[in-house]
Amino acid sequence: FFAVSLSGLTQTDPAVQKLVDTTNFYYRASDLLNLGEVYRPEHIYAQGHPYFITDEYTIASLSVGNTAFEKLKARYNIATDQLIIKAKVDSGLLVNMVTKEDWINSFKINGHFFVNSGKLYPDKNVKGYVEEVYKGKRTFYIKYRKKFIDTYNDATPEGFFSIVKTNKYVYENGIFIPVDKKCAFLKLYSDKKSIKKFMRENKIRYSKASTVQLNLLMQFCDGLPKSI
Repeated sequence: FFAVSLSGLTQTDPAVQKLVDTTNFYYRASDLLNLGEVYRPEHIYAQGHPYFITDEYTIASLSVGNTAFEKLKARYNIATDQLIIKAKVDSGLLVNMVTKEDWINSFKINGHFFVNSGKLYPDKNVKGYVEEVYKGKRTFYIKYRKKFIDTYNDATPEGFFSIVKTNKYVYENGIFIPVDKKCAFLKLYSDKKSIKKFMRENKIRYSKASTVQLNLLMQFCDGLPKSI
């Protein structure tokens, strides 16, 4: 038995295909965590990376149905919206696997908690994994995005990955309400002056606010009357 990783291998590399064939041969559906596909990273020589916070595998927890898995090694590809885990197949091989989205309820990685919007809120405009920042009378979510930029020059001969982009949402009564801008957020509440005062006192700049600050803001707003 031996441990292998697909990091750094291209999709056409014979070693990848051999490992795929081996994985398929020994694969057992009895292991919930192995219900996925072998991960084949793209644009591995590009500048930057497509992952959330870090391209290193970090400790994560995962919820699949009613089963919880702790202390997994994982990383979250926000360009493809895929959770990648290191998993053992029954042959003993350790491989990088793309978890099947329709099996995942939620996961926690790098101190951030993500939920599967497709399982919680099917047939909605917001797809894939979203970070749950606050859950109360209303729920606040953030969707993270990156994309590969196919610009090739001396500085980026293999292209590069964009900076992280985000979309903010407040969820209530089956609707994701976009609140990317402060003015859109303030429209949800009738007492806008109190919110502005609270933000000034707590030095919260909405566009640059951390998840901790947004959580604090939502706690305060939960006690205010709604306008929508």
